[in-house]
Amino acid sequence: MINDQIGETNIVLVANRGRVTVRGENLRVGQVVYDSGGEVRAFDRGTEVFAASDDPDVMLDAQGSAWQVTEVGLLGSDGEMAPRINGHLAYWFGWFAFFPNTLVYGNQLAEG
Repeated sequence: MINDQIGETNIVLVANRGRVTVRGENLRVGQVVYDSGGEVRAFDRGTEVFAASDDPDVMLDAQGSAWQVTEVGLLGSDGEMAPRINGHLAYWFGWFAFFPNTLVYGNQLAEG
């Protein structure tokens, strides 16, 4: 869980599961299992600052109030919502082939 800012938008990135495994049935080959790696969502946090809790589906605000992690947003106990920011799941090598100037989000290391 990371509180940050992109442009003028305050965001919180939530990685609430280490791996995402999808199981399904394919008519041609039968049972299919796909491991897509980590599950990360971005939310517009407004002026809130969030912290992780013991439950991967719950975030805590600065006052210690619980916010439920859902597909549409972080839902506060008083009905407030921090909406989810749309994203796109893609394989990096495929994305990079078409968009080679894409910046990768991460820690910036100081040169020294």
